Amino acid sequence: MIRIKEMGDSWIILKWKSSFFIAITEETGNENREMILK
Repeated sequence: MIRIKEMGDSWIILKWKSSFFIAITEETGNENREMILK
């Protein structure tokens, strides 16, 4: 799992799961999942 600090207090978490590259943005307790690579 890779954690990257972005602007403000949001964190970008990158991790491999089921051959899908998922980027999760953590902000105010909310998780926005974005499919980057299939």
